[in-house]
Amino acid sequence: MAHLQAAERTTGKRLMELPHLEAHLLKVWHLFMDLSMGRQISQAGMQPILWSELEAFGRLRGVEMTPALVFLFRRLESVLLKFSADQMKKSLREPSSERNHT
Repeated sequence: MAHLQAAERTTGKRLMELPHLEAHLLKVWHLFMDLSMGRQISQAGMQPILWSELEAFGRLRGVEMTPALVFLFRRLESVLLKFSADQMKKSLREPSSERNHT
């Protein structure tokens, strides 16, 4: 359930609005959310997951990092980083008084 709550915080959508995922895609989503928990965040926003972190995640979690899984992680990563950057730009464009009321 924690991964769904994290998804809700990330997407801003209620849990009931999240799309249904097939079991194999849900497993990939769970793994990605677990991997993302170790992500570095700086004043510049979310930082990308390093290749070494991806390799270590697979080794420590006992996950076979197949080319297909790495591809899916990288695609999810690019969407998440773009979303995060867009949100950061949006918040910087808002006057500070509006940011304090949201």
